[in-house]
Amino acid sequence: MTNAFLPALDTFTIPQGIEALGGVIHEIDYRSVRGVTWKLLPQHIQHAVDSEFIAHLPVVFFVLIIVERAVLIVHERENGSIAILDSHSHVQGKKGAVIAISHIANLRQFCSFICQNLFSEVYKMAPEQMLFEISCIQYCGPEKSNEVETNTVKAHVRSQPSF
Repeated sequence: MTNAFLPALDTFTIPQGIEALGGVIHEIDYRSVRGVTWKLLPQHIQHAVDSEFIAHLPVVFFVLIIVERAVLIVHERENGSIAILDSHSHVQGKKGAVIAISHIANLRQFCSFICQNLFSEVYKMAPEQMLFEISCIQYCGPEKSNEVETNTVKAHVRSQPSF
């Protein structure tokens, strides 16, 4: 029996990963961006953070894929923090996961840190070879569960807003 969620490479796409979770995550918007990663990444994150379509969300989550690795970026509006959580091993497997946090005012430097320390391969690529995918996602609660949640904020957003 084959699993419909797993592609041939055993790597989830973002839509497949969301589907596998059974509807608890909603993809608000998605971008596939080709060009100089460390210059374009902060622009796309800032554009999403400033979007009127998601201004009501107290926390904004992003799934970022660069060089076939996915990480989670979280922005909390109330305190202006932006954080990255990367569970992959680093430094040729000698170092573990990375959690880094900064202020959204330092977004450009934060994205440079991400590229330099987590995805250094991009510096060996020509601009036309650089590609990243970023999805803005929202937790919507366990829709297929009998459990009752009292502290989950559910918000209805347009199906295809533009950052």
